[in-house]
Amino acid sequence: MIIMHTTSTVKDLSAKDTLNFLINCNDEMYQKSWPGVHIQKHQIKRGGNDHIGDVVYAFEHVGEFTIEVRMKITKYIPEKLLEFRVSMSRTGFLVPIFLLVETEDSPEGVHLSNKFIIGWNGFGKVFDPIIEMFFHKLRYAMEEHTKIEWPLIAASLKK
Repeated sequence: MIIMHTTSTVKDLSAKDTLNFLINCNDEMYQKSWPGVHIQKHQIKRGGNDHIGDVVYAFEHVGEFTIEVRMKITKYIPEKLLEFRVSMSRTGFLVPIFLLVETEDSPEGVHLSNKFIIGWNGFGKVFDPIIEMFFHKLRYAMEEHTKIEWPLIAASLKK
């Protein structure tokens, strides 16, 4: 199992606004947050009133990578936690990928933890070296992307 984990504190952003952006973002909001990098993000399927089962489509550039994903919400605790089951549309690579976003408000802003969990437990761990080869460069691009992304999102939500 491969884990890509970034943490940051973002001024002028709350836990509520962070998770609302991830759940309810539309293409216009997404493009405004990082023009030329954030291309599309919108809900393609509505789940329950608790957002469990919602499916969000996202298309963006992360470093030299073009990422196109569908993300199904599997767990949601308002203002605390959002978990997505991620499907990478372009790869056809059927590897379990989860994105876990945890938030906590503080006087400095919101503390964010973004964790991508990729791969299997148990016997499936034999595939970890192959998965690591595939995601090696993406890991570092994603870390840099996340550092830049959240302050830009905060600024775009203030406008």
